[in-house]
Amino acid sequence: MRVISRGTPLLCLLTAMLPAALAQVASGESELLQASQAVIKAVEQEPVAAYLAAQQAMARAEIAGLTWPNPVVSFDREQLFDSPAGDGETEMVAGISQQFDFSGRKRLQQQAAEHRINAQTAAGEALKGEIEAQTLQVFYQTLHQQRRVDVLKHWKQQLQSAMAGLERRAAAGDAAEYDVLLLNREIADITARIDVHRAEREFAWSALVAIMGQMDIKPRPWPRVGGTLLPHVAEIAGPNPGFPADEHPEITALDQLAKASEIEKQAAGRWWIPELTVNGGYKVRRLPGDRAHGFTIGASIPVPLFSRNQGAEKAGVARQRQAEAEKSIKLRQISGEIKGWLEKATILAQAAREFQDAANHASVRLVETAQAGFLGGELSVLALVDAYERAASAQLKALDMALAARTAQVRLGRLTRRPVQ
Repeated sequence: MRVISRGTPLLCLLTAMLPAALAQVASGESELLQASQAVIKAVEQEPVAAYLAAQQAMARAEIAGLTWPNPVVSFDREQLFDSPAGDGETEMVAGISQQFDFSGRKRLQQQAAEHRINAQTAAGEALKGEIEAQTLQVFYQTLHQQRRVDVLKHWKQQLQSAMAGLERRAAAGDAAEYDVLLLNREIADITARIDVHRAEREFAWSALVAIMGQMDIKPRPWPRVGGTLLPHVAEIAGPNPGFPADEHPEITALDQLAKASEIEKQAAGRWWIPELTVNGGYKVRRLPGDRAHGFTIGASIPVPLFSRNQGAEKAGVARQRQAEAEKSIKLRQISGEIKGWLEKATILAQAAREFQDAANHASVRLVETAQAGFLGGELSVLALVDAYERAASAQLKALDMALAARTAQVRLGRLTRRPVQ
């Protein structure tokens, strides 16, 4: 019986250590990868920066191409035969012509191109937000799997400690061999579950490393990531929960495209102001025994008889309507998603915290009661194993609920552009 009494405080201590073991994983945060660090590595990697820079360069190239047309240099030589002045009559004209835009179409086209640059900038911000959200989601999945492995390992340690005491009791004739075999079976099952979650943990880590663009990073012992899985309710909504959806980068991009289309429509509507072409040159006329020369000057304008930029004007109207309609649809969608994700994240975070607090207290009492009943001969080893399993299952469920709340907060942060801690 002294062996039994010596095992009692050890089992109680291991049970009480469960919350502390999870807290210990979060210690030494400075040595672990944090969520903010993962986001910075993902967003600032070279392919992302190069893609965003290329999008900006393509938009600015349009402005660079909206310059005056090049002048046209020409040379004509004309020779007449059977002329009254003789067969040697020739005319040579060297000239240059330049087209001028007095309608202001080029200026309007430049303004439209500037709006498209703003649209590309906003689209780049939206892309960065999507990369940030994806990185955070994979990061917290990695943290979730890391914590699940820790819970399962602690559960296995509890069973192994119980096995040590049970084997001593069996050797003294106070426990049946069936109980020893049953506990060994439970330990084997937990070991298999640990291996499965270790594989999931490594898969999540590999995905996170790939997103950060650091495939050559050297693996280090676990734990590798740190932070808080369950968000606080206060930090979900933030100081200003009423985030205006029209400030979202996707809405900004569509708004800028609509403005660009409006200006393009205005430019196409100036068909009635034709472009003026001015030309000038030098002319030489040679006759047998004579030579004459002088300057030429001229101007020309197209007559808008058939083509009045009808296609460009109609296309501008259609693009404007399309962008405004898409903006309206997207605005309603984002507004609804912000409200939905805010409510979902708040409810899940509150429920997860309440469950975690209740489960920790109930699990300790459950295990203590099962240990006392087992040691007093009132409960079997199966009841003790069941108590351990229920306590660990409660911890695993709390982690799952925390991940669901954090995922909802990440999706909310993508829409509100509010950083997730």
